[in-house]
Amino acid sequence: MDYLLPAVPITPAIPQPMLALSAPAGGGRERVLRVLYLGRLSLATGIFIAAIAVWRRADTTATLLATLAFISTLFFTSGSMLYSARRQGLTGNSFFYLQTIFDLLLVTTVVHVTQTGAPSQLAPLYILVIAISALLLPPAGVLLIALLGDALYFAVTIMDRVTAFDGPILVQLGIFGVVALGCGYIGARLRAAHAGREEMAAELAAFRLREADIERLHTRAERLEAVAEL
Repeated sequence: MDYLLPAVPITPAIPQPMLALSAPAGGGRERVLRVLYLGRLSLATGIFIAAIAVWRRADTTATLLATLAFISTLFFTSGSMLYSARRQGLTGNSFFYLQTIFDLLLVTTVVHVTQTGAPSQLAPLYILVIAISALLLPPAGVLLIALLGDALYFAVTIMDRVTAFDGPILVQLGIFGVVALGCGYIGARLRAAHAGREEMAAELAAFRLREADIERLHTRAERLEAVAEL
């Protein structure tokens, strides 16, 4: 009588990839990247437009740096967008380190261009870069980015000789470090929460597979009972 019963395949209850998630593990970082691209292009474009507005009165070095920053930002951001689009969310940490380091260099260029006898008012952009790095990099990477930002800010300040290396500069460097620690901690907590949601989604997918297997077994048992009654 077995020929009367269709074979009912039983799927092993093995946890599958995160099919229930709306985005892969790197989806959050990809969304941050899009915002980062927009902010980077806006900053480079603003500095370039400002340089054009005062082209004849501005220092030649400053206008050259603003132009080079604008062009390099266009090429680098375009290449990054093409690369990340091809990788389809599979970009590694090296890619995000490269993005953050480029932004530090861009901010350093902007700070250097805007320092005219006094510390630049755009120095807090370093804090913004460090904060964004917390959403892209592991905690140790955030600290490294903060140290690099401190070094670049120190170098550009001493190189421009707009002020002595005194209390205010030390305070700003300290703020960068505190922000890095805070952002690293918050970023780690956010990633831990995201990992917890992924684990719950995997367990839910496995439970649904087991439930489907039980339903198939129940259906097969009912058919066997019906055939036995015949």
